[in-house]
Amino acid sequence: EASAQVPGYQGKRFILKIDPLSPLYQKGIIASIDYVIARRLAFSASYQYSNRDYTQRISAYKRTWGTFPKNKGNIKDHQFGVEIQFYTNRSIPAPKGSYIYINYFQGLAKATGDVYKQSGSELLTPYTIENLRSQISAIGLGNKSIAWNIVVLEFDFGLALGNLVIPEGVNDSTVMSFQSFTDRYGPNLYSFGKLTGNGGMGLTGHLKIGFLLF
Repeated sequence: EASAQVPGYQGKRFILKIDPLSPLYQKGIIASIDYVIARRLAFSASYQYSNRDYTQRISAYKRTWGTFPKNKGNIKDHQFGVEIQFYTNRSIPAPKGSYIYINYFQGLAKATGDVYKQSGSELLTPYTIENLRSQISAIGLGNKSIAWNIVVLEFDFGLALGNLVIPEGVNDSTVMSFQSFTDRYGPNLYSFGKLTGNGGMGLTGHLKIGFLLF
């Protein structure tokens, strides 16, 4: 069959995908479009939005009151990214089955949280930080399958690194309070904690469904 000779899915090269679970684990959206480059290679362009809450682990507050604040810190993040997928099965004339991936995302984020001053009261002063430059990269394994010649089911799992760049002009007390949860930024399943700067590393995973386009 002639279409089998084309490095794609029955001649099709584009896949539109979404992650239906992203509203649960990051209160957001993940959407991407894949393009078949070669028989074992695919390129993906993605957009992701997250609206995640984090425990503010403010040590001075806990020393005084015995617990961390009930108020949660929050990071809203808009990012665009790219991903390369390398497929391990040489016998299939299209990129599907198991693959190794590497990706990189960057964007702008907005953070909110609270500053605590040891003044003998439980008073927390809210803050907002705009225009945080955000970056997330990951490397890992995945699997892609095609059903009924049109439906795509895909999952991936890997190690993610996240980083936030705080803009100049933010006062020191706000930066210190913000850093009480920045080490959880990045991975969406489990964080190991701080790596470098204002970010963390840990495990990340996604389940995606989509459709072959053309």
